Amino acid sequence: MSNSEVEIWNMALSSAQEKASIVSPSENSKVANICRLWYPTARRRSLKAGAWPCATSYARLPLLTERDAGLPWSNGNPAPGFKYAYGMPDDILAPQYLHTWERFEQIYANGRKTLVTNSSDALLRYTFDQTLVSDWDEGLVLTVASFLGALICRNLNGKLGLSDRLAAEARDMALESQTEIANQENREYETLPPNIVARGYSGRVSQTRYFHPFDQLNGVPE
Repeated sequence: MSNSEVEIWNMALSSAQEKASIVSPSENSKVANICRLWYPTARRRSLKAGAWPCATSYARLPLLTERDAGLPWSNGNPAPGFKYAYGMPDDILAPQYLHTWERFEQIYANGRKTLVTNSSDALLRYTFDQTLVSDWDEGLVLTVASFLGALICRNLNGKLGLSDRLAAEARDMALESQTEIANQENREYETLPPNIVARGYSGRVSQTRYFHPFDQLNGVPE
């Protein structure tokens, strides 16, 4: 559908009701500078809004520390409530789930991103920052373009109502895409947002599986 950042920028400009267009990602124009400023945020937040196949990978996490349950908690132990602390992949943008479906938390400990859990074998499915637009899913292209439109709208023309509508469209597109992907993969969730249920998720909801929450694409800066 789209194979370049410039195409997405122009889609965002069109959705923001701007007549100007961009020819080169390096051009020094007002619209290009604003798109260049907000595009990384729109891309990363949209990627965190779902489990996009084009930006999904797996990694077996290296064990950093293990807590001795017979001793009181002390500095350097995994976070309270968890037995193991693991290092995170260098390219991780957001976790999705552990292959054991154990609950986990992300923390920052001893100078690095860390995942704490009670699973003794941490194989993580996660989202990375996929920057190659030509490999993106169609739903991701539309989500990024709409969310970028919402972000730049406030800077270009001050149309706050339009910005809010574009952000809502981005959320809807992400939900539609994730519902479709979840049905295709027959994925089971521990909890489901009402939006996904209403949009036709047909899988079973499990009470024993933990899936890291998606970014809901709220909080567009004023």
